[in-house]
Amino acid sequence: MDVSLAATAVALLAVGLASAVLVAAQALFVVRTVPTLAPASGAKHGVAAAPSGGAGGVLRLLAVGDSVVEGTGIVGTHVDAFTGHVARALAASQGAEVRWACAGRAGSTASTVRTGLMEQAVAARDSLGGPVDVLALSVGVNDAIRGSTTFEFKQSLRALLTDLRALCPDATIVLSAEPPVRLFPALPFPLSLVLGWRASRVFGAGAEVTRDTPGAAYAGDLSAEVARAGGAPAELFLADGFHPGPRILAVLGGAIAARYAEAA
Repeated sequence: MDVSLAATAVALLAVGLASAVLVAAQALFVVRTVPTLAPASGAKHGVAAAPSGGAGGVLRLLAVGDSVVEGTGIVGTHVDAFTGHVARALAASQGAEVRWACAGRAGSTASTVRTGLMEQAVAARDSLGGPVDVLALSVGVNDAIRGSTTFEFKQSLRALLTDLRALCPDATIVLSAEPPVRLFPALPFPLSLVLGWRASRVFGAGAEVTRDTPGAAYAGDLSAEVARAGGAPAELFLADGFHPGPRILAVLGGAIAARYAEAA
């Protein structure tokens, strides 16, 4: 190796180490400063009415997953949160009454949904009074934040989908969309770039798993749809700069309803 090439390699290594230190410091700062928001209030089950003239019968929706399903940061009830948005989008697209229930816990990963949330998911399913048609699954962001590899996420997601299929044999399972992590106001650059890259890898792995799983679908990447929804990043997210606000939830609900229509 000539001197100039060696010097370049050393310089790149130094930049890489400095970037790693900066990202680690930013991550610690975010953990310490981002506020902890309360979950949505009220009942974890409800009904979205069919549109006027709708003749699509009744659909049953079960939402399972992380803080998005828990409704973290929503000032209101679950009607205003993820599950309510998905239910209304399904009612509009299918012309049906949608009976919904949710089981969510902040910080959940594909693995910890299996170990810590299934009892709550069973109770939510049972509250619907009939077979589940649509199961909206929100996992992936916490897996990315915690540094799960694509292999680890695939293994965890496959196992989770097996459990959810046993829970709801007739449901179409829709994995929620990749969020626009790079736009999260709470994340400074370059941390936003690193976590965005991780999220893309994790959700890309999720897309592969759902593609190979009968009765499952993936809601896709939200970035383009969120851009079309308009608004500055601070207007699209909740007070912690991390969780999705109403505009993003509406886009997400529409994406899940569309994937259900394609897969059902």
